[in-house]
Amino acid sequence: MRYIVERTFGILKQHYGMGQARYNGLARNAAKLTLMCISYNLKRAAVIKQR
Repeated sequence: MRYIVERTFGILKQHYGMGQARYNGLARNAAKLTLMCISYNLKRAAVIKQR
C-alpha cells in the first residue's frame, strides 16, 4: 500500500514542484498544495477516463 502513496508524492515533487515551499506563509503554501493536488487529480481522471 505504501508505494501507491509514495508514487503520488514523488510525482508531485518531481513534476509539480512540491519539494520546496515558494511562499513565506502557511495559507499561501496550503493554497499552492491544494491547486497541485487538484491538477494532479484532474490529469489522473483524464487518463482513467481515456482507458
